[in-house]
Amino acid sequence: MLRIGRGLAVIAVCLGLVSACGGISRGPLTTPNTTGAGVATTAGTVAIFTIQATNKSDQPLTLSAISLLPVPGQPTPVLEHYAIIPGLDTLEDATGWPPPASGGPGPNGTWPRLSLRGYIVRPHGYVSIMVGVAGARAGVVYVVGGLTARYLLRGKPTSSVLGMVDMLCVDAVAQAAHDTCQSQHDQVLEDRAMAYVAKLTAAR
Repeated sequence: MLRIGRGLAVIAVCLGLVSACGGISRGPLTTPNTTGAGVATTAGTVAIFTIQATNKSDQPLTLSAISLLPVPGQPTPVLEHYAIIPGLDTLEDATGWPPPASGGPGPNGTWPRLSLRGYIVRPHGYVSIMVGVAGARAGVVYVVGGLTARYLLRGKPTSSVLGMVDMLCVDAVAQAAHDTCQSQHDQVLEDRAMAYVAKLTAAR
């Protein structure tokens, strides 16, 4: 599904995987929603998306690192930045890092960022992970299947796959990136990414 927002083309991709909320993880950190988004931007410009996750355990967990989940057969963008957003706010359809001072929960609409490493998610608590990615090649649609989150639970290293399909349409100028989204996004690409995340879900 393609929609236009704030001058950018956004691809809203609904995974439609109810079981993914709990079954996709090896550990208790899971994704409470299954909707991803994509953004059109220029080559080398950071695009921002947010994944919200829930700690289903009765124990606190301590985050240590994240990495992007590639989708086989599709180019993966570079993970440039990541941080924790305090509270349950999310930022989508935005470019640049630091995030733009608009619509955020901080003073003057800023987006406060906390270090992910060492961040403690309380039992049955929520966390919003802000991610900044970039693609270097013009005319390319980059695809991410979500994140792999690593953390300590009861002192033991644990990981979870947080499934959310996100697409980044990159070109030399913004209008060209918009056109790239319109020309290269199709149902086949969307279905391929969705099917891969579904396979991971079944494997867990």
